Amino acid sequence: MANLSRTNVFRVIGALLLSLLALRLPLGSLAPAQALQPYSYWVNVSDSGAKGDGVTDDSAAILRAVRRAIERGRNGGNVVYFPPSHCYNIASPLELPDPPVRVMLFFDSCLTLNATVTIHGMYNLHGNSSGPKAAFSMDNLASLGVGDKVGPAIRIQGGGTRLENLAIGYMHGSADGIVIDHSARVTLKNVWVQMDQNNKAGIPLKITGGFGYEIEDGGYSAAWDAKGASIQINEDAVACNWMGIFRLRHAFLSSHGIVINERCGGVNSLSFEDVLYENARDPFLTIFALGGSGVWGMDLRGVNFADSQTPAPPMIYVHSPIHRVRGISVVNSVTDGSKILDGDPVTGVNVW
Repeated sequence: MANLSRTNVFRVIGALLLSLLALRLPLGSLAPAQALQPYSYWVNVSDSGAKGDGVTDDSAAILRAVRRAIERGRNGGNVVYFPPSHCYNIASPLELPDPPVRVMLFFDSCLTLNATVTIHGMYNLHGNSSGPKAAFSMDNLASLGVGDKVGPAIRIQGGGTRLENLAIGYMHGSADGIVIDHSARVTLKNVWVQMDQNNKAGIPLKITGGFGYEIEDGGYSAAWDAKGASIQINEDAVACNWMGIFRLRHAFLSSHGIVINERCGGVNSLSFEDVLYENARDPFLTIFALGGSGVWGMDLRGVNFADSQTPAPPMIYVHSPIHRVRGISVVNSVTDGSKILDGDPVTGVNVW
């Protein structure tokens, strides 16, 4: 374990990026990625009446296309295709119903979200991408621009959902970015959520209850002087049961870290691997364990905690006056913060 000065921050970042490339991780590639080509049997939103002119409300037409894809089932037509256009405008709340088969929404164009998209079930929202890919870059992603009064941009309330190659923002007012409620087996792959700098309360990624979350690549960054977090993980405070099996890999955070809230149920089995956290104003992990079974089973591997602000925060801070945090492992991680662990006592800490 080593402490880093600000003069060494860029050296550490460069070393991290080189290690990612050496491991052939999907954050970066020296070769261009080829855009996928549409198939004629996909359901085209234009055929359902979507204009894609950036002005007309395309919500109803998109929903018609989704229902048509659901009706086709597994016969090769369960992909909804958004051909290149100015931008598809979702001006009315769009609720994607729980389908009996997986449905993909394949974006070859941008979207403007002037209302929330709510997902109930097995959907894959996939942004087509092409051109050279660079580590920690939002280039060549499908853009989901967000209106001034929208929040959240996307709400997930169903199991088996996947978001991929999307850049979401900016989130205005006090709006959250992506909100996941009581779901299971949710994957976010190369998804970026950007907050407007005047949004002091919004959380880029907020997860409540459920289990089986895979967050890989992409970035989640709250506003510079926000009062929240870049990622918030909450137990199910209504049912007071546990939330867990969460994995964050090859991702980028800025200014604010991750907050875990537990009061009456339990949160466990959390893994953080190869995460770059820059301009750190808060701890990488802030843990509130105030009742129930507590918080346990956390593994930090290859976390780069860099460019801490003054006063420098610790990597992990624990709020648990009743000693309900246990089992933290910190391996091959670096920090220029004040210390690794601070706050209330933790049972079973290993730092290698």
